[in-house]
Amino acid sequence: MSINASIDIKLVKYRQLGKSEYDIPVVEIFKILLSLGWNPNINGSMSFFPIGDDHDYDCTDRDFNYEYLLGIIEKKEKLKETIGISMRWKETDITVFFFFYTKDRLDGQILLSLDASRPILFELSEWHRVTDVNWFLMRLLPAFKETDFSIEYFNYSEYK
Repeated sequence: MSINASIDIKLVKYRQLGKSEYDIPVVEIFKILLSLGWNPNINGSMSFFPIGDDHDYDCTDRDFNYEYLLGIIEKKEKLKETIGISMRWKETDITVFFFFYTKDRLDGQILLSLDASRPILFELSEWHRVTDVNWFLMRLLPAFKETDFSIEYFNYSEYK
């Protein structure tokens, strides 16, 4: 039996004191994540949702090309499609699939689907290992400290 673990983050962008907006450019968020250490280049290839895939969640794998991936992100954002990209933390085996939502009230929402190689805090039993969610939060939340983005909320869930 597998464990499903995810982190949901909602961002807002502050333009003026007390005023926020949800028009969050995914390319900006993507570049912030890259600067922090998240990398879409996984062993020379990249995995992402192609243009036209908004609700099928059918990933495309191809040789890594940064400019091509940025173009896909920009086009999908203009089309208001869900953007999905697999990224790993630096040179580790820890890989996360990032879902960036761009439609209306979901704008600024990021869902991280954590894979089986996630850091473990402790084992409840041989069938249930508890994810070290703080490991992820420390590698995500600080990225927004020096930006115009603020975290409206984050939520973690894990279930069998």
